[in-house]
Amino acid sequence: MNLLFKGAFLVAEIKDVRLGTGQVNKIYCGTDLVFEKIVDTTAPITTPRPLDLANNPTNTYYEPQTVWLDVNEMCDTYYTLDGGTPTTAAAKYVGDGIYMDATKVLKYFSVDQNGNTEAVKTTTYNIVIGATPTTTISPSSTTQNSIPFTVTLSTDEVGATIYYKLGTGAQQTYTAPFSVTQSIVGVQSTNILVTYWAVGAEGTESQKSITYNTAGAIAGKAVVTATPASWYVSVDWGATANATSYNVYRSTAAGVLGDLVSEFLTGLHYDDNLAINGTTYYYTVRAANYGGVGALSDQAIATPNAAPSGWRYLKIQGYGATEAGQEVTTRLIEFEAWEGATNRMLSGVTYTGEAPSNAGTGGALAQIGNGVKTSTSNTYPFWWTATPNANIIIDFGTARALTKLNYYGYSLSGVQRANRFNVLASNTNNGTDWVNIWNMQTNTTLQPILPNGYEKIL
Repeated sequence: MNLLFKGAFLVAEIKDVRLGTGQVNKIYCGTDLVFEKIVDTTAPITTPRPLDLANNPTNTYYEPQTVWLDVNEMCDTYYTLDGGTPTTAAAKYVGDGIYMDATKVLKYFSVDQNGNTEAVKTTTYNIVIGATPTTTISPSSTTQNSIPFTVTLSTDEVGATIYYKLGTGAQQTYTAPFSVTQSIVGVQSTNILVTYWAVGAEGTESQKSITYNTAGAIAGKAVVTATPASWYVSVDWGATANATSYNVYRSTAAGVLGDLVSEFLTGLHYDDNLAINGTTYYYTVRAANYGGVGALSDQAIATPNAAPSGWRYLKIQGYGATEAGQEVTTRLIEFEAWEGATNRMLSGVTYTGEAPSNAGTGGALAQIGNGVKTSTSNTYPFWWTATPNANIIIDFGTARALTKLNYYGYSLSGVQRANRFNVLASNTNNGTDWVNIWNMQTNTTLQPILPNGYEKIL
């Protein structure tokens, strides 16, 4: 910088100045120019890499590492690898990395051009060469008095894959804590064997195992309810502590255990389809596991309703076809619900999520008579093409003492079909009191070649 006089003014001439990305040869500044020297008092910052404590908290590596020391300004960096405190007389970092093939305690600091000195920092690099991973399991206690319980596996090698097996079951890859109980396939015992190991960059860990003894996990006492309907009782209970299955008993006398009507149930429900209307039943449920049975539940009481004199609603459920090429739809043609000599389907109202088709519509199907396509039109009360397991509901307007049900299936070619339907009846259509009055799914033979159809006398 030169100081020049231009007339009566002192002017500063600054040469070779860079402004942004441009180069300026000279800048002239007037007398108001103030030169201030900024003094740097901030110590430099040194950062080693690699270093990712969030994902590798122990800073452990399974192959040799080259460690680089990055700084945020021009400075000199000094370090030691033996745990000693470095000074300016220690090894000076020259920027080509520090090679480590064994565990080292790296201590380092930097000094900038203004003499600002960084405090000594320490980073330990755990270099493990040729070692296989080590897996640990929790819980570690072999006695567990409640089931199910949760098992957690962990390994000391970042990136290693953990595998495990339950009893004699198949090998599985561990991704998260998992639940175990006595009823797992391959276990089915009070002794639950868990085998585990890990595969890492340097090799495969030897398999380890633990056997959890759950004989002390006593099944709890179930809480049972019994809901009657016509010729039927729904028996339900809540999930019970330490239970893997449930046994259901039925009696016609209070305080008497009665007959075992179902055992080894894994769900929380039992359908008593053999209940007789007007008879009072006492139901008991007993939770069990592979160690034995628990306490008997309190008895739940139910008396099935008397049979109604007629039905207002019918629900037809389609199970779907079973033959290849017929899986998509189930066809029901000319469903008839007779009360004596009157087919009540002629005046019934149908409504459903499926689309029923009435007589005289549907193109070629309008020429179906008694289930077989003919050359002349025939009036029939109802036809329906349903997706499997859909249903349709018919409302007769009032309860009807039905005496016969009949239907024809649609067969264009006369080829037999194995279509199945389930017909249920109700007087309230509230979704809870449907009674099964014709289960065609139980038919064991193919539907006869039409026009014979199926018929049920009520």
